[in-house]
Amino acid sequence: MSEGWSSPFAGSLEDRERFYRTLVEQTRDVITVVSSDGTILFKNRANDHPAGYSEAELVGRNVFDFIHPDDLARVREAFDLALGGKAVSAIEHRFRFKDGSWRVFESIGHYIHDFPSGPIGVINSRDITERLSLEAQFRQAQRLELLGRMTTTSAQAFSNVLDSIVSSAEGLLECELPLSAERRVWQLRRTAHQAQDWMQHVLLFSRHERVRPGDPVNVNDVVIRLTSLLRQLVGSERALTFTLSASSPWLELDDVLLEQVIVNLVANACDAMPSGGIVTITTSNRPAPDEASRHQIVISVGDTGAGMTDDVKAHIFDPFFGTKSGAGHSGLGLTTVFGIVDRAGGTVEIDTEAEAGTTVHVALPAHSSIDHDGTK
Repeated sequence: MSEGWSSPFAGSLEDRERFYRTLVEQTRDVITVVSSDGTILFKNRANDHPAGYSEAELVGRNVFDFIHPDDLARVREAFDLALGGKAVSAIEHRFRFKDGSWRVFESIGHYIHDFPSGPIGVINSRDITERLSLEAQFRQAQRLELLGRMTTTSAQAFSNVLDSIVSSAEGLLECELPLSAERRVWQLRRTAHQAQDWMQHVLLFSRHERVRPGDPVNVNDVVIRLTSLLRQLVGSERALTFTLSASSPWLELDDVLLEQVIVNLVANACDAMPSGGIVTITTSNRPAPDEASRHQIVISVGDTGAGMTDDVKAHIFDPFFGTKSGAGHSGLGLTTVFGIVDRAGGTVEIDTEAEAGTTVHVALPAHSSIDHDGTK
């Protein structure tokens, strides 16, 4: 033990109280003390509560008022078990922030029954929203990687079958055939060629062939390359239109990440129009707002859906936030787009109005060695 060091437990009552208060206030966890009916009696971090509430806004309120309705039954069950003196495992639940958004907390609590003023519950909570978001994105990346491998294998096998069909059709066309049969073989050959072209697009997308860092990527070329896939994504109930920049929009960004941005934006636009509508993809360039000598390439994806309310727009980039429910709606689409664009030094802007559609503008720095008009 260092000379001159004294244990805080050996000091005065005031010193020990200061020591324990410091521990409580500096811990990473949110510590909440509640009564047996859930009334909040105390919370730490008086000036730094992660939900945005001050101490006065929480103390005296019931903790269950802040729990998501879908999680309330599980939280109450754990609360009652702890109140009864039973061991309780940590439980995940959504907590309402002051701005109205929901974040995922992991909480564990226990009751002190012999406290002088009566039984109190001590709840330790931690905001795990970002951790869950990263875990979900990692799992999604793993699934996409597996799906890409399966798609590549299946597409290659199917391409071999198509090659055989085309070869057989061409062999038949060299023979003397009745006119009606010859027309059908020509149709078969044309359809097989169309399927081959589709398979090539699938293979290009699933292989995730990357450009070398620093290589310029033409946004228009990427959009055109994705056209067949995007038309399949949009489906027959919606229309897909393009307005591509006349000048060459070059970026310094991995083309696979750019594809991911475009596909996510189009998928989000489709979700906004379940009954049909028009998806519009536009590319353009503009001067950067903070650098007169540098330009930005803008990719805009618009829909003719119902638009967003101010409340939805305020939370559209929050992890797991979404206006859709059910399988396939993880709420990570625009979060993923924002993450890619932000890391690339770009911005995401949203033009929307309730009942008037939405357009998402992704602005990315133009390639440093290419002028905004496409000349080197």
